Amino acid sequence: MTTEDQVLGLFVAANPVADPGAVLIDPATRDRLESVEQRSDRMDIAGLTDRNKTPGGGRWMAVAAAVVLLAGLGVLWLTFRSDEAEPASVPPEVATVEAAYGALNAGDLPTYLALLADNEAAESANLVQILINANGVFDVVEPCTKTGVTNRGETIVECIVATYDDFHGPAGIVSTHRETWLIDEDGKIGARDDEIDLFHNFEFNRNFWTWLLDEHRDVYVEIAPVDLASLPGWQRDPNDMLIAVEYVDEFITQSPIYPIEGSD
Repeated sequence: MTTEDQVLGLFVAANPVADPGAVLIDPATRDRLESVEQRSDRMDIAGLTDRNKTPGGGRWMAVAAAVVLLAGLGVLWLTFRSDEAEPASVPPEVATVEAAYGALNAGDLPTYLALLADNEAAESANLVQILINANGVFDVVEPCTKTGVTNRGETIVECIVATYDDFHGPAGIVSTHRETWLIDEDGKIGARDDEIDLFHNFEFNRNFWTWLLDEHRDVYVEIAPVDLASLPGWQRDPNDMLIAVEYVDEFITQSPIYPIEGSD
């Protein structure tokens, strides 16, 4: 035996703590200890942490946050809407004039006449029907506005309007002009006046009737007015305009002066 073996033997003999492998444990106790040791090795710490949380807590927190956010956005939207300027209301007199233009453009004579005072309706019916038969278009290019009151208490409404119809339009005669309407105290249209330059219209009318007499005498005899500066149907049957527009394109094709430019 070497010196080292002798020293080690003395150290072991002097060790007061018994060798763990030599400790005697009854078999039942050993089985329970091994079982506890195996379960501790498989324990899921994350699982314990999740089980300590309130069931569904994360979902409810998200829902609550979304509700608060939506409520805040709703308050901001209502605040923004309240800051917006309210649209100005249309004066009833202006609304009446706008309704009149709408009826003209729709070719609705009864609705148009219903907006007029009785005397104005009686005087205007024939001319308005002629304009409707010519597919007259009245395009309001600047908003209608109240501009004053007459000494008879009528409200003055003025509009800037571009007009076109199938009788004069193919000749290049399109007019942009001011129209003035008078609305009486009953809300009815008492008068309508315009600043349209009728020179081109009158000249065109005469040239058309002269040509129609030469080329289609039978049609001329049927529909021509007494005053050749007048519209087809004027002081006659408004439906004469429907016949006249059928010959306008033929007239324009042979004419040395139509269509004209810059006739506004």
